[in-house]
Amino acid sequence: MISDYDAKKIARHVCSMLISDILPQIAMMQDEVLDINQAAEYLGRSVKTVRNLGDKLPRVKTNGRWYYPKSELKNYLLGGKGGMA
Repeated sequence: MISDYDAKKIARHVCSMLISDILPQIAMMQDEVLDINQAAEYLGRSVKTVRNLGDKLPRVKTNGRWYYPKSELKNYLLGGKGGMA
């Protein structure tokens, strides 16, 4: 049998893992998200360039695909997070 202390500790750990995985996806749902082709067009760059920029761009991987929150790309273009401005 598991103690109450251990059950609470496990529950806290599971909750923190879920929150760290789910919060970015919730944020994306509140924003228009672009696939790599749309992001490249929005940024005025090629798909290859967007791919090569990798983690320099704000993006979230879901089901094996990268998605780019449009508002965060706008901030990137305006000079935030090492932007292109």
